Amino acid sequence: MLEFRIMRSSSPLRRLALAVLTSTLAACGGSGDPAPAAPDATYRVRGELVRFTDAGRREVFIRHEAIPDFRSEAGAVVGMEAMTMPFPLASGVSTEGLAAGDRVEFVFEVRWRASSEPMAITSLEKLPAGTRLGFDPPPSEEPIDATEPAAAPTTDATSTEPLQSVEPSSQ
Repeated sequence: MLEFRIMRSSSPLRRLALAVLTSTLAACGGSGDPAPAAPDATYRVRGELVRFTDAGRREVFIRHEAIPDFRSEAGAVVGMEAMTMPFPLASGVSTEGLAAGDRVEFVFEVRWRASSEPMAITSLEKLPAGTRLGFDPPPSEEPIDATEPAAAPTTDATSTEPLQSVEPSSQ
């Protein structure tokens, strides 16, 4: 009721200011919990899902490609080699439809001063079957057919001349 009287007795400018203040407070949620800090860095990376660490599937191990622009807590570019490591999942990130062995693209945020996990996946998507990753061995140029015997060498190890068969002499 007090708010109603203030609104009725105030000028249009004061009503506008009060409306802005009220909507700002409502947008903050008023829960008393501080808003999460902005991430220190965000990275989009590809990798292979290795395993889930718990029944709730809230943390995954991913073998990821190298991250050449990864920054340390001090802000220096230190890079990160390709490796397998655990990543917690941020609220709202689903693993539905994913299984170990799937190739994925994911976004993870780093918050060096976070009170809990400094890294968390904020987006996780399955890549198409056959997607090649940076740590995959290079494709062979010619498929190997294990059903055919290997061809015999036509030169010896020290010469570039073809081998010739020599008939034993009849002397």
